[in-house]
This record gives sequence, C-alpha cells and structure tokens, in this order.
Amino acid sequence: MRTLDVGCGRKKEQGAVGLDRSRLSDADVLAEIESFPWPFADDSFDRVRCSHVIEHVHDVIGFMREIHRVCRKGARVEIYTPYFTSWQSWADPTHVHHFTLRSFDYFIENTPFGFRYTEPLFEIHERRVTFGSSIFDKIAKLLYRFSPTRYERRFSYMFPGRNLIVVMETLK
Repeated sequence: MRTLDVGCGRKKEQGAVGLDRSRLSDADVLAEIESFPWPFADDSFDRVRCSHVIEHVHDVIGFMREIHRVCRKGARVEIYTPYFTSWQSWADPTHVHHFTLRSFDYFIENTPFGFRYTEPLFEIHERRVTFGSSIFDKIAKLLYRFSPTRYERRFSYMFPGRNLIVVMETLK
C-alpha cells in the first residue's frame, strides 16, 4: 500500500512518501502543494494523509482535485484539521479556511447542498470531532454524541471541539 503524506513537515508518517515545500521538513519530494499538478503520476497512491495542512491551502477545490488525481480508485484519504470552533483554528494567522462536519460534502455524490464545485470525487466513510478532557469538553462530547448536527448548529460555539477528522474513499 503506497501512502502520500501531504504537507508532512517534520512528522512524516513512517513508510509514506512525504510531500512538502520546506527544506526543513522530512519530505521525500519538495514541491509547492498549491502548485498543481504535483510531481506524481495519476493513480499513484492507495492512501493520502493530510494532517493539519488543508487549513493553510487557499484553493481547497484544486487541492481536493489534486488528491483525487494522484489516488487510485478506492484509495483512502484522511484529513485532520482544527475544527472551526477550536481556538487553534483561529490562532494561527496562516490558516485561511475553517472546516465543519459538512465542509467536505461538496465533493460527494449525494451532497445535501444540491450542488457541488466538482464532479463527485469521494465517498465519506467517517467524520468526527475530537474533544479535550476538561469538564466543558465532557459536556461537548455528550452533546455531540446525542446529535452531531445539533451540536454543530447550536452548541459548538459554547463548547468548542478540538479537531475534525474526515476519512474518504476516492471514486473513479
């Protein structure tokens, strides 16, 4: 199984091909991740990992299309990013986007929004918010467990989540 770790920084996943723009990173391939196409052939990877990188990307649609291009059919795509109500999402001045549970629905077949910005690229298998361990985080977890949608719409600003994890499969 061939894995691409996009924006790997200094924490490249063992055994993965690391892609990053920084010479100080552990990348195997140095390239600007917002300059498409990346230096990989179509259908090169069985898995793509993006840990705390997509929030820095200006062209999210192009980025998602490029992930789709380098993935084989059925490849697993894992995205980790600060949740939109997390202070970490807003603290870093290089973050240009903030993501919700539904942000990636614009790339799926049966989007609840009635339109997409691309052809269907992915099928979502998992999306979840992570929380810390304080008493407020325990309240947030309980509200989230009861109804993720209701939590996001009504309570996420009072009881912020920490990170968003989205796991998808490529459609081709």
